[in-house]
Amino acid sequence: MSEPEPEYEFEAMWRREMQEWSKIIEELDKRSFEQVITINSGIIKELVSHSTKIKKRLIEVVL
Repeated sequence: MSEPEPEYEFEAMWRREMQEWSKIIEELDKRSFEQVITINSGIIKELVSHSTKIKKRLIEVVL
């Protein structure tokens, strides 16, 4: 059996990711506004931290 084409592999990965996000959004819809704000604040802090780490790593690799 041969390896899947990269674009099909990416498409399948993207589809799975979108399904997971749909489930998360459905769960958030069940929460109160305050709970969602608290959850989102934590997520944003993590994303900024992760983004900073990625940026630093890209600078190391590219420059």
